[in-house]
Amino acid sequence: MKKIVKLTEADLTKLVKTIVENISTEDIPQEDLDALRAEAQKIVDADQQHALKKKEELDRILENIRQGIKNGTLDPSVNDLMVDFIKEKERELGYYGTATVEKIMQGLIFEYKRKKAYEDYEREKIERRKTKKITKQDIIDLFVTALEGGSNYWYYIPKIPAGVRQIKTETGMATSEAIGEYILRGGNIQINDAEDEEEVLGTVDMTSLLEAIDLLKSDYTHAYENIIDEEYDADDADIFFQLAVMGEVTFG
Repeated sequence: MKKIVKLTEADLTKLVKTIVENISTEDIPQEDLDALRAEAQKIVDADQQHALKKKEELDRILENIRQGIKNGTLDPSVNDLMVDFIKEKERELGYYGTATVEKIMQGLIFEYKRKKAYEDYEREKIERRKTKKITKQDIIDLFVTALEGGSNYWYYIPKIPAGVRQIKTETGMATSEAIGEYILRGGNIQINDAEDEEEVLGTVDMTSLLEAIDLLKSDYTHAYENIIDEEYDADDADIFFQLAVMGEVTFG
């Protein structure tokens, strides 16, 4: 049995501190590193100016209270009422007053690397779209998503072909998976309207599948790219299935 290790708050604090302190500058061009350091210096300078203003504001408040008590316009109990307010101002002062270039650099480097990783991911995704094709498994998965969620508000299958039941027996697939496999093996399935079960909407076969993929690519680029990127949802699968059944998106 795997032992579960529970981290205390102190452990988590130490872990986060270790991660932050070990953010490496490796692979960051010197020009970018210099720009990050210059940005960090700007932030530190601004924080120090802010800290100075906070200090002046706090000193002014305290002096006004002292003067008010001294000349009798304020009761000494005001001091007690202002304790929490003064503590908050002191906390703000401490926050802005302890900023350093190195501390700010950690955050900037982390954000730089996060942004770079995202840009690399997007660039790779665009390159992958140029060569990646919709596979057999993609089509089966799309059928599952459409039949079990994305399209079940409009379609009705009046008769499950014997070939689908045979595939289920052979492979142990669920019905929606077996339907996709059946069509890819050359079968076809009639699809009717869920609200009028006698109305035939279309027939899905290999020809309509190929036409649906072409229509996706030309007319529903976002859905096509989501499918290629394996980031599609029920709505994208619904578009694919409607195109395969009717050659157009009619519902939704």
